[in-house]
Amino acid sequence: MEKGQGLSKRTKASLLAIFIFIPCFLYLGVTVFDDRKYLFIGLLILFTTMVPFFLIFEQRLPKARELMLIAGLTAIGVAGRMAFFWLPQFKPVIAVTIVAGVTLGPETGFLVGAMIGFVSNFYFGQGPWTPWQMFSFGLIGFLGGLLFQQCKVKANKYTLSIYGFLSCFAIFGLIMNPVSIITFYNSFTWPMILASYVQGFYFDLVQGVATVFFLFFFGEPMMEKIERVKVKYGFYKEDDWDNWDWED
Repeated sequence: MEKGQGLSKRTKASLLAIFIFIPCFLYLGVTVFDDRKYLFIGLLILFTTMVPFFLIFEQRLPKARELMLIAGLTAIGVAGRMAFFWLPQFKPVIAVTIVAGVTLGPETGFLVGAMIGFVSNFYFGQGPWTPWQMFSFGLIGFLGGLLFQQCKVKANKYTLSIYGFLSCFAIFGLIMNPVSIITFYNSFTWPMILASYVQGFYFDLVQGVATVFFLFFFGEPMMEKIERVKVKYGFYKEDDWDNWDWED
């Protein structure tokens, strides 16, 4: 997005979906459905996420290979989360979500993150935490796409790693730590919420270290491969994605 231009239609739709509709769905799941309709809320989140995503293709229909690339990234995130099941919180999920947002745009980053959370929990276990995980993963991918594409922050292994590490605390931990209190207790106090952040600090730290590891060593190679695929098959608009410098 060039200076002087307003937000695009799809970015406005994304902001409306992510910061208005999806929080309303989460609130609905906790209050009205008493955390018993988490799969329904998860599907609502996915459906809402797909609306701004498909606005990318407002001038044409998406090609099958474009959707295959997104499905492939989702599969990598799901498989990576399953492969490291024996290391709690040491997962590549956030790294893959950030890569999706940086290379394919914020809308795709949110979609990939939400899909990874939804699909992988069929293995790890669905529960009232699922919609919150979907929202947290997706938000990291969305904000990463905005930061490195529209705000033109140079993307390299250092900046990606810094964003990934901070997002584990400032986004994922900020949202998910109190969820363990909100979803499992009928009433809660602020000291209980504070205790959840203290207890969750170690897990956020492990997840942050894992995210730095995967982004530092595998982030740029993954993005370069995605770039080659996009150039080869002419994905999206050429000027939408030429927003980063691969030089360190």
